[in-house]
Amino acid sequence: MKERTAEILYRVANNPRHALRLSVLMSDYHISEKTLRADIASIIKFASQDGESLVELTGHHIRVCEPASANSQTLKSMLHSMDLYEYHLSPDERQCLIAAELLQLKPGEWLTVQAIADEFYCSHNTVATDVRETGSFLERCGIRLVGKSSFGLRVEASDKQRRDFLIGAFSRILTRRLCPGSYFLDVLEGHLRFDVHLDDVDRSVRAFLRSTNSYITMDAEHEIAATLVVLLNEPEVPSSEDGGEADDLDQIGNLVKSVAMDMGIRLGADRILGIERIILSRDMTPQIRRFDDFDLYCAISHFLMQVGKDLGIDLQGDDLLVEALFSHIKGSSRWDADGFELDASGEKDGTSELVNRVDRACTPHFHIIEDYLCRTLGKGMRDSIVIHVCAALYRYESNVRVCNVLIACPSSAATGRYLDAQVKAYFKFNILGIATCREVEEGDCKLNNVDFVISTVPIDTDKVRVVNVSPVLSVEDINEIQELAFKLSRAKVVPQAIDNTLVARLSDIYHEGNANKVAFLDRELSRILMEVERVEGKTKRDSILISNLRENFIQIENGSLGWEDAIRKVSSPLLEADYVTENYIEKAIANVEEYGSYIIISQGIALAHAASWDGALKNGLGLLVCKDGIRFGEGEEVDLMFFSAQFDGEHYLAMFREINKLGSDARGFERLRESASPEEVLRNLTEILSDYSKSSDK
Repeated sequence: MKERTAEILYRVANNPRHALRLSVLMSDYHISEKTLRADIASIIKFASQDGESLVELTGHHIRVCEPASANSQTLKSMLHSMDLYEYHLSPDERQCLIAAELLQLKPGEWLTVQAIADEFYCSHNTVATDVRETGSFLERCGIRLVGKSSFGLRVEASDKQRRDFLIGAFSRILTRRLCPGSYFLDVLEGHLRFDVHLDDVDRSVRAFLRSTNSYITMDAEHEIAATLVVLLNEPEVPSSEDGGEADDLDQIGNLVKSVAMDMGIRLGADRILGIERIILSRDMTPQIRRFDDFDLYCAISHFLMQVGKDLGIDLQGDDLLVEALFSHIKGSSRWDADGFELDASGEKDGTSELVNRVDRACTPHFHIIEDYLCRTLGKGMRDSIVIHVCAALYRYESNVRVCNVLIACPSSAATGRYLDAQVKAYFKFNILGIATCREVEEGDCKLNNVDFVISTVPIDTDKVRVVNVSPVLSVEDINEIQELAFKLSRAKVVPQAIDNTLVARLSDIYHEGNANKVAFLDRELSRILMEVERVEGKTKRDSILISNLRENFIQIENGSLGWEDAIRKVSSPLLEADYVTENYIEKAIANVEEYGSYIIISQGIALAHAASWDGALKNGLGLLVCKDGIRFGEGEEVDLMFFSAQFDGEHYLAMFREINKLGSDARGFERLRESASPEEVLRNLTEILSDYSKSSDK
């Protein structure tokens, strides 16, 4: 078994409840299906017990046979118990092991080429070639390889050179591998007589980062884990000489202390600071950064807003979706690891089309989350995000009203009936009937309840939306109809215009002056208005936006502003009132410079902020209404910018929900944008956020 084959088997064993798709493996290893199937044949042969394999190939998947959990553990045991006769070392692996063995030699000890050949089950000539390559590699690290025909081989290296070589070797292993677990890693650690293992250290590093809401680049994470596994396996300095307890440490120092404790090692302050200096002295400059929940919510909301634009649906307003993605991304132990594999092939119930459509919509926007995390999302994580969005669309589709559709054709009733049959086969529409194109153009058929018309020819009308299709529906026709249906069949019905006939009737009654009727209306209307005031009063008390938005923190700008000027303007009242420090404002600006327009979290609305530890002194909000827009890069623009002096977790979730509600109410948002005074802004905010349907009088 060779390196790639063993890693594929580790991936199968690590995911006993999931089948790995062959297409994913071919893409990951850049190999053909023929090569992959040869690897799988080798895996099945290796994994056989009593004539039956613990691994099976079913169609285009490879997986652990049932009982999956028990067989998974057996497979891992079989992998760990291999020897170098069963496992074929690659040239790079042989050279790394040769270097490791040479670095382990004590003074006066030598290593012969024949001893290496015997251990690796390969020829003398192969090892001789490997030794030459190893010598060249060690020389680039400043390590001199010495060879004497009568003795063998040894190296001349300082402790620092030895340490740097091993750190580089372990870091490369972490960078190259596609899953935890590696037979070669077991062999290397065995040759080095390591008691602390790389996989354990790597898990501990990631656990610390999650527990402290911190993150670093993937390369830096690998470098830190590799450095720690080498240093924690070096002989310990006696604790009496180690500077006492380590209490006042920075983030990297606390990471070192935490990982050491997880490995059962107690380190004093001097040892921790020494390891920290070694970490920082390397070229990665792996400063750990705090992971801000508020920022992650913004990044997720911005991502969903962009995906939602492509899908024609308000995704960032789906609280369940936002919170599910937040928990999933924050709670994941690896953002680049194998997770669940997306399978959108061969379905006949529309699932395949939906998954592919969502995948196409998500792919251009994954960078929004990646830019914030400073690392790439692996295929498993990307696929799981796609499935979360698909689940949101399923929830959405279960609540949408059915579109009312009219079929139109030039004159032939047969053509109309054929088109009607095709539409019914593909969509769940309420077909109101079949009309001629002339009837639609001249208004001879009722259109007041029609969402859109599907016609085989262009129709000249502005009274209703028209989708032009061919008599035999093409894929493009079906996609166009589906996209329009998504946009029109919203779960929330767009508020209707004011019924002026009702106002006119009330005016007539009061004008006529029937005392009994007027008195009755006075009582009922007064009662209704009191209920409206009660609902709005409750909104003012309960709303996180309104309760924290003082009137003097609201500003109206009649012109246009760039995003940086807008942040400075919206934050100025909070700075003057000692809600935030100057540093907090500068950090809010730096966040946009670093991560882009991720603070645009809903249609037309941005939420500028920094982390609470950057200088938030009190909970508070500022709001800037910009009549001609606030400009971001790449043509993005908003009309409203909130500025948040940070809130705790429970409150900022409520704030996100309310901001999304503002962005999803098109008419209310327009009134808000046209507000002429802070008082009018507060009144419009109250009306948008009030739920009049829940009045006690309903």
